[in-house]
Amino acid sequence: MSNVPVYPPERHLLRDLPVTYEHVDPTSARAHLGASPWFAADGLVTTGVLLTAVDVLCGSIVGRVVAPDWMATSSLSVHLLAPVVLTAPTHEAMITARVIRDGRSTVVVDVTVESAAGERVAVGTGSFARLPRRESSVDLSSFPVTFGERSGFDGGSPERVGSFVEAVAMTSRGGGVVELLVHEYVQNSFGAINGGVLALLAEQAALGVSPAGSVTTDVEVHYLRQARRGPVVARADVLRSGVGGPLVRVELEDTGLEPGTGPAAVAIVRTASGH
Repeated sequence: MSNVPVYPPERHLLRDLPVTYEHVDPTSARAHLGASPWFAADGLVTTGVLLTAVDVLCGSIVGRVVAPDWMATSSLSVHLLAPVVLTAPTHEAMITARVIRDGRSTVVVDVTVESAAGERVAVGTGSFARLPRRESSVDLSSFPVTFGERSGFDGGSPERVGSFVEAVAMTSRGGGVVELLVHEYVQNSFGAINGGVLALLAEQAALGVSPAGSVTTDVEVHYLRQARRGPVVARADVLRSGVGGPLVRVELEDTGLEPGTGPAAVAIVRTASGH
């Protein structure tokens, strides 16, 4: 009998995201992000939520490319060209991810996001480090895939209420400081906080030092170590203010580690007045 735990667990963000995934070929895939008031009552999909879906999608391709080895997210970035708004029940945003470099130590993925009308609304990239496979790692090559067929994670929390940000359970300390405990709902298969969730945490910290009603337009996150212990604290620092909105640096620290260990991630976030 295998001792590898089931991932994701019964109550997990991957099961709650209204996303279906479609493998196009061995090195590219799409995610179809559906309309849901769980993201925002007005249908606006925030950059942090978008990056959570991007991280999952890219991981699904890279996991197959590097199999039987495993991978970890090194960096994620997304740049909005227009607001991503999903208001009607039939609306879907389509995220396309394509491997553009398959190196010995790093895999790089190009990302494009299209609106329900087929307009390109965001672009981005993801970089992933190849890691030796552990016994607890999932070997994605062992799961059959049918190209061109949509699928998603089974389940979803029947008690899901509020919003995605509320489900992740971040706590704002004010002044651009946001805290997150390490709990099962947000953990990746390594037991650390999901990379997309760290991006969401950075976004919320940056909004805490931005004018009221601001939205994020650009997020770039560099992951330096796994955030396993917690609490993880994100602290925002305004680098430059401008008419269009501030440019913010966010440092994310796993405070459960020894002092002086260094940040778990560093993000650069640009915000702008709400659309």
